[in-house]
Amino acid sequence: MQNQWHCSICHQGEAEEVLVRSEHSLHVVCTAQEQLFNARLAVDLSTNIFAYIGSIASYLIIAIPIFGGFYEEMTPGELAKLVSNNAFVCMMLIYQLSQLVTMTGTVAGMVGSTYRVTEMLDRLQWMPGMPEKMPEPAQPDVLLSMQTTDIVSPGSANVLIKGLSLEVSRGQDLLVMGPSGAGKTSLLRVLRGLWPGGQGVVAMVGGDQLACLPQREFLGQGSLRELLTPGQKGQGGYQDETTLIELVTLVGLDGLLSRCGGLDGRLDQAWGQILSPGERQRLLWARILHQRPSLALLDEATSAVSEEVQTALYEAAQARGIGLISVGHRNSLRHLHSHLLQLDGSGGWSLGSLRKEETTPESPAL
Repeated sequence: MQNQWHCSICHQGEAEEVLVRSEHSLHVVCTAQEQLFNARLAVDLSTNIFAYIGSIASYLIIAIPIFGGFYEEMTPGELAKLVSNNAFVCMMLIYQLSQLVTMTGTVAGMVGSTYRVTEMLDRLQWMPGMPEKMPEPAQPDVLLSMQTTDIVSPGSANVLIKGLSLEVSRGQDLLVMGPSGAGKTSLLRVLRGLWPGGQGVVAMVGGDQLACLPQREFLGQGSLRELLTPGQKGQGGYQDETTLIELVTLVGLDGLLSRCGGLDGRLDQAWGQILSPGERQRLLWARILHQRPSLALLDEATSAVSEEVQTALYEAAQARGIGLISVGHRNSLRHLHSHLLQLDGSGGWSLGSLRKEETTPESPAL
């Protein structure tokens, strides 16, 4: 009973804290809406008043010559036609002038969008960049070589991984594991060139020999063939089409062929909005299998598929000679790799074999 009372007190305290945060967020939203209303009030009020005043002013302007006796010789019919024509011209002129005031909302939206784009460009210029091309390893059988390299978060002095040294050769696959925030994804970002590396030397294959399957993939619009063969438009043929169909069937997406009407069929929506997370991952795996790079960087690339599908995908990549550097949490990934890079979350790391092959500290190569 005492433990239940203590638990209820804790839940009540958490509920009150959540309520306070929710009320604060609601206050921020209401304040922003009030500021937006006050800012648009003057513009909307002036636009509406200008439209009404313009209509009244047009008739006042026409009334001056009429009541001044300038059109006494006209018949009532001719005078009514003249008033109607002049009123229409004046009202159209005033309406066009009122459009200038109405445009203030559009201009304000353009200014806001331009400001956000400019802010993003300034942010991109602030981020330190990598060299345009990472040096390749001196030995042809080496896919990746890192010598005493520090993995550092951009814009901070926080070293996620200290003095990392390793080599990945052809026929070897590396699994990177560790707690959240240890630097697993950061390591792949450095290898991909999105983040600069700290002190040390990094050499890796690049160009068509390198592929990447990020944790948050992007799939736009286009045909299934265009998604599987980016940058190869117009290069089809029966043999290539047969290969693509086999790959789609291999990853378990043969149902997509009927849904989209074949490899060249198109969908109205973006693929990322139609496919499930597991289907998106398998689709990108099919792209990598078709590309056949020498090295693939995989960041939680099978987190949304079953372990059976995971094994089939890895075995298909290894059968095609694709070297794999994977980030993952599943223990079922261990038997699919030859070596393990274990991160401790404090900058430390250890490199070992998953096939009972000893790796000495003096020889950090895999």
